[in-house]
Amino acid sequence: MTKAELRKLIRSMPKEQLEEALLELHGRQDKTKKEVFELILKGISENRILPDKKASIPDTRTMQKKLETIRDRIQGWYYYRRRSARTRARRDLKTMISQLLLCPSQSIVYPEACSLLEDLFDLSVTYLHTDLFPGTSIESVYHLSADELFRTIAGFILKSGYTRDNLKRLSSLSCIVESSDWALSMHLQEILVSILKNGDIRIEMMDILEDRIQAGLELGQAGLLLDRLCILYLLICEQETSLENGTAWIREATDDKKALSLLNLFQRCRTVVRERQQEYFWEEEKGRH
Repeated sequence: MTKAELRKLIRSMPKEQLEEALLELHGRQDKTKKEVFELILKGISENRILPDKKASIPDTRTMQKKLETIRDRIQGWYYYRRRSARTRARRDLKTMISQLLLCPSQSIVYPEACSLLEDLFDLSVTYLHTDLFPGTSIESVYHLSADELFRTIAGFILKSGYTRDNLKRLSSLSCIVESSDWALSMHLQEILVSILKNGDIRIEMMDILEDRIQAGLELGQAGLLLDRLCILYLLICEQETSLENGTAWIREATDDKKALSLLNLFQRCRTVVRERQQEYFWEEEKGRH
């Protein structure tokens, strides 16, 4: 039956028969497809954007347990001993990312899907040099570079808008708090700043970062997350106002010594990022010739 024929049939059906047909179709869907079906009906009735044609509802509860198991096994050196387990874990991680990215932003499990993608990304870049992720790239597992995966997950999170909660999520995502690689974190933060193209959105992110940094200081927190939030703050200030203004705010929030230490760290990280980018460029050039 063509679309035109189907439309003609629907128009010819009495309201009661149409309701019966929709209820029958709904009842024949499995659990995940049933929710997508409901989202489509709600979207049409409320004149809202419909889920993508490939949309699917992921089983976030099962994925959360599986991800926790994988993390525990990495930390327990389980994958060092079992090659078959490493292969299975890589396949599971790739499948999880693919399924999570199909979750429509209208779904009630969308926030959970965002959180799981953040955890998956953090795990992937943190354990790059382990037996699960051999070498210096995650491409062998996901067929995406760390840059591409970050952009993909950031885009997924922003499907529901540039909300304050989503911007906060992205600020945390770029900090990769379990990784000791400061340069990688700064590189991801530079990508994040490029994604926040609108000046108003960048100012909103600056406000979020100021609140997070001040709250952390008031609670007596210190360490990786707080310092990396400060680096992201300096990057955005450099774009919107000036690096000096950003350093001045940090000096007021902390002290001269801390502000100078962060500025020096900022400059060192930027040097390493540029060196890595140059190395990557030359490797790409070699591959072409």
